[in-house]
Amino acid sequence: MAALATLTTRIRLGPAVTYILDTAYRHPSLLAQLATSLDWLSGGRLDLRLGLGTSAPEAAATWRNHGIDYPDAAERLERLREGLRVVMALWSGKPVEFSGRFYALRGAQLTATPLQRPHPPIWVAAMGDRMLALAAELAEGWEASYLTPAAFAEKLKHLAKHCQTTGREVGQIRRSVEVDVVVVLKPTEVDATTRFSRPRSLAILLNVVNGFSSTATPA
Repeated sequence: MAALATLTTRIRLGPAVTYILDTAYRHPSLLAQLATSLDWLSGGRLDLRLGLGTSAPEAAATWRNHGIDYPDAAERLERLREGLRVVMALWSGKPVEFSGRFYALRGAQLTATPLQRPHPPIWVAAMGDRMLALAAELAEGWEASYLTPAAFAEKLKHLAKHCQTTGREVGQIRRSVEVDVVVVLKPTEVDATTRFSRPRSLAILLNVVNGFSSTATPA
């Protein structure tokens, strides 16, 4: 993303999405510093987009294989909420005293604050009710994934209810939908219900997930 920031001038940049998992991966203090640098490199075009992560056992195993803890969904959500508060406090530029369940800061202060004021927009990828509540509480943007227009409208109703609880207007929160693009050689090679491309349709399938990259060449 830092490379893209130096090669572009207008598009906004943001991970879709990154996590706050433990002290080994995306500690909120380090995340605040990295995001600040990227905001300056891009001339104020950063959107910080964060998510909860999947609960699939194979995903958890992948993280743990790399020596990174992958707590259950409830703990990941609380780490995300607490981590976001730390990031936002550090972005203020003032010394931060913070004592939470997962993170403790003692007079921590960034030597530089983001170019965007009061801070880069925060997006939360949310599909479940608890994450929608977090988006209504702390985010400027909400990202959904793989939803039909009707399903998106239903999720939006739930977000609006949570916004009422937090005293916000749902219209204040920007929205996006993540979709897949299926690349094929001929339109007849894939049907409308296929989420990912068939292996024979591509010479190489590139998968990049939160910094871990792999390539697979179909037989």
